[in-house]
Amino acid sequence: MGRARRGPSNSRTGTLLLVALGAVAGLAIGMALADRAGGVSGLLRRTNRRRDRDAERARDAEWEAGWDGLDAPPDDDPLEADDTPHEAAAPTAAPTRPSAEELEQRVLEVFRNDPLLATRNVDIGADHHGRVELTGWVEERREVEYALTLVRGVPEVTGVVSNLMIRRRAAG
Repeated sequence: MGRARRGPSNSRTGTLLLVALGAVAGLAIGMALADRAGGVSGLLRRTNRRRDRDAERARDAEWEAGWDGLDAPPDDDPLEADDTPHEAAAPTAAPTRPSAEELEQRVLEVFRNDPLLATRNVDIGADHHGRVELTGWVEERREVEYALTLVRGVPEVTGVVSNLMIRRRAAG
């Protein structure tokens, strides 16, 4: 008697069935994991939070790279090298920094009260670190410097970034 042999079509069918079974199993496992994370909307929320966190870190790194020394801490006096015991200072409440919205309002008020900058199209943004970003249009380079000087004078501003552009007037 001869041996029974499986033909090539049986082998292909078996392979296709195994691939389909693996796909179904993978889909079922993926759905179970997604369900544990709150479904598709939960996964999207996690992805968005991670992206927002990464964007915040990137902005902080850009601010640090563009640091102009305005937010440098004051130099402390050198410590004395004596063994005299010192009294511990009473703990003080940490100074509260204004919110980004409050800081934006302060800068906006300064711009509104200035006869030159009140007429310019400048957007003001701030973050919780006290850094302010100016975006918009001015007429001359000296207006950029003037706006930066005014913003640096606002209490609680620790740094300023200018994205101001100079709009050239049409000749005529």
